Amino acid sequence: MAAMDVEKTIEFLLEHQATFAVQLQQLTESQRQLAESQRQTDAQLRVQQQQIGSLASIVTDLAEEQRRFEQKTDERFREVAERFEEVGEKINVLVRVVDDLVRREARNKQ
Repeated sequence: MAAMDVEKTIEFLLEHQATFAVQLQQLTESQRQLAESQRQTDAQLRVQQQQIGSLASIVTDLAEEQRRFEQKTDERFREVAERFEEVGEKINVLVRVVDDLVRREARNKQ
C-alpha cells in the first residue's frame, strides 16, 4: 500500500470515528431524554391511578347514597298513600254523617 493510500484510509477511518462518536453522543442524549420522559409518564400514571381510585370510591358512595334516598322516598310515598287512604275513609264517614243529617233535617221539615 502506498503512503497516500494509508493516509486516505486513516483519514477515512478518523472521519467515520468522529461521525460515529457524534451519533453515539446523540443516541445517548436521546436515550436520556426518553428515560426522563418515561419517569414523568410513570409519575403521571401513578397520579391518574390514584385519581381513578378516588373517583371509584366517590361513585360507590354516591350509588349507596342514591339507594338510601330511593328507599326513603319509597317509604315516604307509602306513608303518603296510607294517609290519603285514611283521609279518604274519614271523608267518606263525614259524607255519610252529613248525608244522614241532611236527610233527617229534610224528614223533620215534612
